[in-house]
Amino acid sequence: MNEKSAPKVLIITRFFVPYFPSLGGVIRILTLANYLSSKDINVNILSGDGEFHGYFGFDINKLNIQFLHTQQKKLGGLLKKNASFLSKLLKTGIRLIRACLLELKIADEHERYFSLFFEAATKIIDEQQIANVILSTPPHSMQKIGYKIKRKYKGRINLIVDYRDSWNNSKIFRKRTIIGRIISTMLERRVLKSCDYFTYVSTPIIDKIINNYKIDITHKSKLIMNGFTDNIISNSTLTAKASTDKKIVGYFGHISDNSKSYRSVKKLLEILEEDKYLDEHFEFHFYGSVIFNSPLIKGLKSIYIHDKLEHSDVSNKMKEMDYLLIVHSDSGSSDEVITGKIFEYISVKKPILCLAPKNMEGGKLVEKYRMGLHVDINRHDEMVKGLYSVLSMNTERFYSNVDIKQFSREIQYTGFLELLK
Repeated sequence: MNEKSAPKVLIITRFFVPYFPSLGGVIRILTLANYLSSKDINVNILSGDGEFHGYFGFDINKLNIQFLHTQQKKLGGLLKKNASFLSKLLKTGIRLIRACLLELKIADEHERYFSLFFEAATKIIDEQQIANVILSTPPHSMQKIGYKIKRKYKGRINLIVDYRDSWNNSKIFRKRTIIGRIISTMLERRVLKSCDYFTYVSTPIIDKIINNYKIDITHKSKLIMNGFTDNIISNSTLTAKASTDKKIVGYFGHISDNSKSYRSVKKLLEILEEDKYLDEHFEFHFYGSVIFNSPLIKGLKSIYIHDKLEHSDVSNKMKEMDYLLIVHSDSGSSDEVITGKIFEYISVKKPILCLAPKNMEGGKLVEKYRMGLHVDINRHDEMVKGLYSVLSMNTERFYSNVDIKQFSREIQYTGFLELLK
């Protein structure tokens, strides 16, 4: 594209590197911005600052980014660690009141930055003569900004609403009060009707919109999945190991053994503790933000915990594994999940061991293309059976006749190019 014809894009997102604790929460927008820039598109990014967490090995110096001051002091920091009982009681009371007020708000706690973001966005649009706005969420309160921008500029702005997760159709994000749910749902319907295009990462997201809201936006919608970010696709071939060897399984990212977490390996740890043969014949290596508090860890031989890796080093470490692990333990929020981790695993052509409810979209993808095993994490007998299958299975059966290039971000993001004006 020449400079005169190149589209101008403003991407609005609440979080961006280096102010977010995990790469998974920001990588879609980070890689999209880099991709559009590589196509000679003028890209502006509007986001908020916060606690510094690092760049995960990425260079953002070539991106035109404006960070708004959104860092807030945590309530815990306002009170000393040795605060009196009365102070601690007051702190708990404030938290409860705040939680109740948040439930009555239209969207979420980030709504307080609406005016700040809207004013900054309109200034960028006017100064840069922006024609395209991409608003990617969660947090979904940010979509109010896009809606108001569309009302202000009307046809001059091409508004693309991007969902990385469902809004009110998600157990995680829907309001728990009737009033809050009604107001938030009304806002979401307005946003969906007013946008020029709607992009989403997995099919269940739009299916739930159509079924629950009785509005058909398929004519302006496009499935644009996440994908792997490596420029070089692994050409390594899969080789089977003898069933007596230990199976080396790797996990990269945030993980916990807290049963309330939607990424909990508690059930896996319990199986390894009760079945010593499995504990002897597996090695599970966890890299990243690993929070294991269970006393079971001390007695397990198969669990290895490592520090977080730079993104540039992750691919090589993945290639050392026999299997790569996906965990999603909450059946209420699993149906639309295709975590970006799956695509990074696909890029190195290693078998995927997906421990998740059977309705998980990512697990269905793994099964459809025969890229690994999808084991129901909520069924103890199936978990045990699946782990024994891993020990004896010939991995040459995986990835046969699969062109993994279709799962690259380079291919997926061409969908955004088609929507710009």
